[in-house]
Amino acid sequence: MVGFDRYPGISFGYGVIDNLQLGFSAPVYAYTKGGQANAGFNIFGTYQFIDFLAGELQIQLPSFRNFGDYRAQFVIGFPFKYAISKGFFALHARPDFIIWLPKKDTIGMGKSLWFSIFFDVGATFNFTKEFFADLSFGIGKVLTPSGFDPTIPLSITLGYTVIPQLDLGLFFGFNDLKGAKADARYMGLQAAYRF
Repeated sequence: MVGFDRYPGISFGYGVIDNLQLGFSAPVYAYTKGGQANAGFNIFGTYQFIDFLAGELQIQLPSFRNFGDYRAQFVIGFPFKYAISKGFFALHARPDFIIWLPKKDTIGMGKSLWFSIFFDVGATFNFTKEFFADLSFGIGKVLTPSGFDPTIPLSITLGYTVIPQLDLGLFFGFNDLKGAKADARYMGLQAAYRF
């Protein structure tokens, strides 16, 4: 399928018919200064309209720890990926529209619907047939309720195709270059297996 996913933890997708993929992602635990943070669950469906553009609907369920405080979050996205030079250089982008309804007023902003957008754009370089790198930059904004500054994340990924079905990678990034800056950085390993 076209585009880059945003599923937390370990994800699995299956093509049920031509151009349609359904899947889910399991929760991931990440180290934070306050202990462990549960990222929740995703259920998603992606339909590829044309070679370089797809539409996706995600249902993001809260973590077990936060299940009593939050409802599901819905994400409508349009992943895009276009090869400028096949096998060497590709551009990708993805706008997401996010709807979220909290069960209770957790930060003094009420219990009304929250609407936000997130858009990222990036480039993937294949230095050799096996070795690749990706640089991605994004911006996210809470539309309602108002009063939140935009976030500007940045990520860098280095990867290696071990066999045609398996990619391994190391990624590093910043959650927000504008506000949190270096205080919200992260690093991790990733693997993708295709069958």
